[in-house]
Amino acid sequence: MKESEKADNRLLEARVSTLRRERIMTVKEAISLAHRIDALIQRMLHGEAEFSYMRQTKQIKHTRGTLTNYEKTFRRALKLNPENSFMLYYDLNEQRWYTFHVAFLL
Repeated sequence: MKESEKADNRLLEARVSTLRRERIMTVKEAISLAHRIDALIQRMLHGEAEFSYMRQTKQIKHTRGTLTNYEKTFRRALKLNPENSFMLYYDLNEQRWYTFHVAFLL
């Protein structure tokens, strides 16, 4: 196994562990959600993505978000930590920054 694949596996394992701590789910469900989160991050880093998540109030929010203007806005590089249970994104519909709990991505 290549070193980059080992690093990717470690990141995936860390995200799965975080997801299982935050919400009761099977390992298979956590792995699936971790892959969806990573895909969402990649789409937002290179453009925009439509996605939905459940708010703490149990309401479902459908939105379009991006991360392309992060460095310009915050004047620092974006550091993505797989152990972080919240994700920052720029809401293109409301034109402001928001966070959501990654365990509740739909």
